[in-house]
Amino acid sequence: MPEKNKTYRARIEGYTSEGLGVARIDGQAVFVHRALRGEDCDVLILKALKNAAFGKAVRVYAPSPHRAEPDCPYYGRCGGCDFRHMDREEELEAKRQRVQDALRRIGGSDVTVEGILSGAPLHYRNKAIASFATQRGKLVCGLYAEGTHRVLPGADCLLQEEILNKTLAAVLDAARACRWTAYDEDRGTGLLRHTVLRSSGDGKVLVTLVTPGPDLPGSKNFCTALRNHSKLQPAFFSTLPSFHPASPYPPAVLQ
Repeated sequence: MPEKNKTYRARIEGYTSEGLGVARIDGQAVFVHRALRGEDCDVLILKALKNAAFGKAVRVYAPSPHRAEPDCPYYGRCGGCDFRHMDREEELEAKRQRVQDALRRIGGSDVTVEGILSGAPLHYRNKAIASFATQRGKLVCGLYAEGTHRVLPGADCLLQEEILNKTLAAVLDAARACRWTAYDEDRGTGLLRHTVLRSSGDGKVLVTLVTPGPDLPGSKNFCTALRNHSKLQPAFFSTLPSFHPASPYPPAVLQ
């Protein structure tokens, strides 16, 4: 059984659904961060559980020809992507195998998945979710760092449509202009929890602000600032309370 903080040599045999490499050490499955199928690695064990372990590759003896330099500066810190360390061909194969395994192991089907149909590899997502926080006394907005509730501010996502990245920057500027504050979960103070953006086929964007209550002071000023920012023309703006089970507030929509 692998022991925490020890290093073992192992060969990566496949992937988990989250893109972790899968190896076997002393008969136990070990999930290895940013390792590719077919690579021989020295694996440092970071966490050892009863039936599995997690580790990272501290040395790769022969890198896979499918290994790629991540094109996102936030990769490895942001929790939004899992496959940026491999090329497109290997990513699609990993996803094909994921579907194949689900059909066989869960569905009991012998259907063969021949491939994954894929469109543009970048800027294809028409929905974005970002969280607000206060850092160094300033309102920021971005994605969560992997496995945490710590916000990575100002992260332009390579998968989101470019209009969503631009709109997210405009939302933050407008919120700052209104002097709004981020909601603090521990203290129960502040105003902004998250924002959800959706784009339509004709280039319009729906901006939803998630708040702890029904009141949003200065909402008209926010909408005006957003419409006038960088010539963005969102379709309409809505404000929703957070989906907290104790929240007594109904949704409110501003158009």
